[in-house]
Amino acid sequence: MRLKTIFVLLIVLTIIVLLFVPLVRSRIEMNSLEYGQKAYKEKRYQDAVSFFHKAASYGSTEAQFMLGECFFYGYGVDSNPLEAYNWYRKAEKKNHNGARIRIVYYLIDPANLIMNKAEALEICEREAETGAVDAQYKVALLSEQVYAYKWFKRAAEQGHPDAQYRLGDCYENAKGIGKDLTQAYYWYKEAAAQGVKNAEQSMQRVKAAVAKEEKEIAKKRDIVRSSQSTRNYSERKTTPSSYSDPWDPLTWRQQEEIDEARYGYDKAPYKCRAVE
Repeated sequence: MRLKTIFVLLIVLTIIVLLFVPLVRSRIEMNSLEYGQKAYKEKRYQDAVSFFHKAASYGSTEAQFMLGECFFYGYGVDSNPLEAYNWYRKAEKKNHNGARIRIVYYLIDPANLIMNKAEALEICEREAETGAVDAQYKVALLSEQVYAYKWFKRAAEQGHPDAQYRLGDCYENAKGIGKDLTQAYYWYKEAAAQGVKNAEQSMQRVKAAVAKEEKEIAKKRDIVRSSQSTRNYSERKTTPSSYSDPWDPLTWRQQEEIDEARYGYDKAPYKCRAVE
């Protein structure tokens, strides 16, 4: 009987623990976050960091984000972009929009990444899909040529000046897309209108390249026409070897009719030499 009573009590205690411990943890988390936010507003940053750490240890997404803020700006701790990223990343994985924006716009520098490139690309893509033009540009910078072209184009069409210049470069040098100097000139011009450095110079370079191509095409066309003209002239002036007797009037008349049918009356190369 006593064992049975003890067993029942253990079951009851287990149920109480399972029900109330999460509530207690949640309450501690909420209190720590509230105290941390209050200390943060009052600029008691060291206290704020302490409370945020406690709340974050219980899984508070907002506390993780706030720790990222503290490490990014150096509030209550030494500024540490990598540590800021680590806390922002924890919050971003739980779909914290503010954390994703901080990472994309403040911490991801394609020329000097402090995090794994694949992670940076993944985060930027999520933001880029919302239509954020700066994120689209960064995705392009982090991507290979074909994929980069797609994102440069999306950002350029939304008016991003650097993306417009980069898109012009894609068209000029066939990066991820076929070479198209007309499109290259257009996008360089758009970038130049927004003051992008070297865009004007690139326009002139493309313009010169187009002029050179047109000149080469015209030269080839003239060669083809000259060759065709020479061949036609030779065909009209050469006496056919099929004539049995070139001075026979009947033979010339027959050939004249053939030539008139072939070239037209006015252009027939042979005319009958005999008086009809």
